[in-house]
Amino acid sequence: MFKYFFAVVFLYLLIGFIANAQEKSKRKKERKYIKKQEIKRAASEKKRLQKYPIMNTNQRVIEDSLSDDEKNSRERKRIEKKRAESLRIEREKIQAGRKKAEAERKKQKDKRQKELAKREKQKQFIEKYNEAIKLLKTKGILPLGAVIEKTGDEKRCKDFVAECKQTHTQDKYLYLVKIKSNIDDKKFIKLGITSHKDIKMRFEDDDVIEIIEVIRSIKLDTRVAMAIEFHLIQKHRPKDYFAEEEFDVLSRFTGYTEVIPMRYTKAITKDIDLYKSQSKPITDAFNAIFRAKYELNKNISFWSDLWLYNQSNVR
Repeated sequence: MFKYFFAVVFLYLLIGFIANAQEKSKRKKERKYIKKQEIKRAASEKKRLQKYPIMNTNQRVIEDSLSDDEKNSRERKRIEKKRAESLRIEREKIQAGRKKAEAERKKQKDKRQKELAKREKQKQFIEKYNEAIKLLKTKGILPLGAVIEKTGDEKRCKDFVAECKQTHTQDKYLYLVKIKSNIDDKKFIKLGITSHKDIKMRFEDDDVIEIIEVIRSIKLDTRVAMAIEFHLIQKHRPKDYFAEEEFDVLSRFTGYTEVIPMRYTKAITKDIDLYKSQSKPITDAFNAIFRAKYELNKNISFWSDLWLYNQSNVR
């Protein structure tokens, strides 16, 4: 009887122990499952936060409560919004590129127009330059004649070249006077250039010669006066006349190389009157040459083809 009782009690305890062990195992599994679900939710929440960084807690609660269709709809809207924003940015880039290209085209167009205007201006200066050269050649003023030794041509030519290199020039007086030598009483006519309006003042301190008469005096641009003086001396000076041989050391005076025999007085006076009547176009021609030199290229001497003076021309 007692054996049966103890057997029943033992069986009851064993069943209880087994049931308790199973309950513990079940609870352990449930805790493990819950922990796993929490980890999964935390990972999902982390991804969601990364995906929707500006969502606050209420928005996340609403998001979690949405149905799958609503979530998909919202995702589509988000994608569409992002795509629209990308398209907007792309359009802005295209428009900016077009504006930049248009600005560049305008810049190139303006540059071409300026270049064309510059070329047209240069063409006008070249035309004026050529017209000026033609006029001066027609008048016999330029190019200067070949330099002849013992006549003073070399100094006059060098002085003319130096004057033409000056940035600014001033007016002086080209004169023709009748003079007499105080040494041998010989009479001559003399061409010259002076800054004195009263030509006689030019000879005040000269003890060798005496001025008899001022035949002509015209106010000209210094370059023009020097070129005309050079031309007239060469034109009216006899070919066999060499100033350095005509005047010995004792009879020489300032400007003795500009002396011309008296018999050419009428002819040279006529030439001076002619140049006086045409002084304005002649001066304008000189100015046109200088203007062309300045506008086209400051480093190019437009005078280089206007005189024949060089060592090979010295005779």
